[in-house]
Amino acid sequence: MRRKNIKEDILVAALTLFSEKGYDGVGVDQIAESVGIKGPSLYNHFKGKEDLFNSLIEYLEKYYSEHFNSASKINKCPDTVDELKEMTLSQLEFTMHDERIIKTRKILSKEQFRNEKLAKVASTYFFDGIKNSYCAVFTQMVKNGIIKEYDPTTLAIEYSTPITVLIHICDREPEREEESMNYIKEHIDHFIEMYKKSSSL
Repeated sequence: MRRKNIKEDILVAALTLFSEKGYDGVGVDQIAESVGIKGPSLYNHFKGKEDLFNSLIEYLEKYYSEHFNSASKINKCPDTVDELKEMTLSQLEFTMHDERIIKTRKILSKEQFRNEKLAKVASTYFFDGIKNSYCAVFTQMVKNGIIKEYDPTTLAIEYSTPITVLIHICDREPEREEESMNYIKEHIDHFIEMYKKSSSL
């Protein structure tokens, strides 16, 4: 019986293998074997390993945008500081437990020094995209009088960077998730205490 989406099956298999062994540690035959096809059959869907890898990055960018980084998810302005905390923890629940996102971070951590394109993708995933999204959030929260007037970009960096570091710790050492989540919650509470307006609940 012919599979409906063998191309996506190949991408998902490649995601797992690249995240575990890195780009140079995986061959086309390994990827093909993991989805139950012969190596040459993979070329019916991709020109070669590099084309497959580039297609995988595009696939993951789309997946990330649809499930996490869309305007409807991260850029919705919280009406209170409590909603800010709730929104952040909801995002963390996804990004720390979704297998495809975890594997994406692992691939980018391994491969960001391999070529310029991946370096830029890594910078977007690990810093620029998060900074820009939270900058939009804090711009509106300042405007709405929920938090004190301060440069939104600085607020975004101060808020998100410690959280990002702790996420990476969990990727390397999953057994430290509870510890990391406690640090994250304490960090969010401290940030809110520092920057909320006295009338903001």
